Amino acid sequence: MAGVEQSPAGVAQAFDVLDIGEAGVALLAEPEWANGDRNSKTLFKADTLRVVLTALRDGGILRNEDPDEAVAIHVLQGELRVRIHSDASVARTGQLVRLAGGEPWQITAAVDSLFLLIVGRLPVHASKSAGTQAEGGSA
Repeated sequence: MAGVEQSPAGVAQAFDVLDIGEAGVALLAEPEWANGDRNSKTLFKADTLRVVLTALRDGGILRNEDPDEAVAIHVLQGELRVRIHSDASVARTGQLVRLAGGEPWQITAAVDSLFLLIVGRLPVHASKSAGTQAEGGSA
């Protein structure tokens, strides 16, 4: 039999294949986008990883003050200004930006934009100071 082998009922698949183009078209067709400055849909979520398809209107701002996350942004269409503290850069269609983990960030859309926000929870030891780790040890 030709084609993709199907998993038996009740057996979890090892992976999913998502069509980001179709997901983007659907996201931009929703009322939240038509009536607001942003829209998003979580495409994948696990304990330590989240992938969110996000649409942000020209001038719209998305920020995160959570120091326990590492972030990558893949610009699917548009242009984003990415800022951490006083450092800023522009990311355009097709570019991928990696943000330093544990730093507050801000994204501002320079034009209507669509992007993947890939968020990973940092290991607990990476976000705690050495003094805090030592306090948890045994004597």
